[in-house]
Amino acid sequence: METGRIRVLPPALADQIAAGEVVERPASVLKELVENALDAGARRVEVDLVQGGLGGLAVLDDGHGIHPEDLPLAVTRHATSKVAGPEDLVEIGTLGFRGEALASLASVATVRLRSRRADMEVGCELTVMPGGDPSVHPVGMAVGTRVQVEGLFATVPARRKFLRAAATEAAACVEATLRLGLVEPAVALVLRNDGRTLVELPAEPAGARVARVLARRGYPPPVEISGEEEGIAVRAFIVPPAGTRRGRGQVHVVLRRRVVAERSLSRILASVLADHLPPGHGPAGVLEVEPPPGTVDVNVHPQKAEVRLKEPQRVYGAVRAVLARAVSQAFGPAGAGPEPDAEPSRSFTWSEPPAPAPAPARDGG
Repeated sequence: METGRIRVLPPALADQIAAGEVVERPASVLKELVENALDAGARRVEVDLVQGGLGGLAVLDDGHGIHPEDLPLAVTRHATSKVAGPEDLVEIGTLGFRGEALASLASVATVRLRSRRADMEVGCELTVMPGGDPSVHPVGMAVGTRVQVEGLFATVPARRKFLRAAATEAAACVEATLRLGLVEPAVALVLRNDGRTLVELPAEPAGARVARVLARRGYPPPVEISGEEEGIAVRAFIVPPAGTRRGRGQVHVVLRRRVVAERSLSRILASVLADHLPPGHGPAGVLEVEPPPGTVDVNVHPQKAEVRLKEPQRVYGAVRAVLARAVSQAFGPAGAGPEPDAEPSRSFTWSEPPAPAPAPARDGG
């Protein structure tokens, strides 16, 4: 083959390259599929792994389902019910929206998608293999959707060899499930591996859910604080200083219903708590920030793990101001440190922002 010339890649190869941007391992498959289930209005989501996801995985939800005529579109690239124009990318309120997840999966794995809407007497099942055309047939099932993925990267051995041992992949799926649980406490989440339950999160209030997740990491119940500055709502569930551990700590940042890598916000919380923590200890907890609509771009990372703030300094300043006030009241003056057995102040309240309405149809995220 002549080198140095530009050529258009075959669609199948282009899809496999695109899949690498969204699908890295079973945990990323789990994340995309569970996000779709949450967008579909599910109140309970169950995930079953086979050999940590190496042998396949299935995600079952009780959401509103997919219309039979839309099933083939669900595995078509850039087909989505959640974005109609450029303005929707700024105001997007759903977790999945690009229309890439299922299409990417179908290029590197066998996907069996069955779904039933409440207004349908029976469901439909779609099966598609890498490089093949989807087939659809009726199937009896309850209302909701089940997505089964088998043979991940079987047609791309170079990528499959980078997957780790089953126990390692299962641990990554546990972490992905817990992160999703932090942003949707009203939804029950269950994760099983080879029939053994690894995670079981009942539907519960946000504070109880955060406490449950932190307890798995060995932390005591957090203190909830919140406030608002310049139209930016801030809520944090902070492990009391006496309950922290040596090291950098562990802070999850939730922004617009996503756990994201926003190091500046994590550092702000760490700096505000610095004089309250024992020497060498890092903060632990969850920091939730809700900027005004239209100020966050969530379309800057293939896996939506990072966001871009329109006015970052304004957001950082507001978060610092809220945390400084609230932390001082919750834990006392800087440097004082609470008594180990003292009950911190819990006088702050959080008004839940209205959740976005579920998308009218279900797609590949």
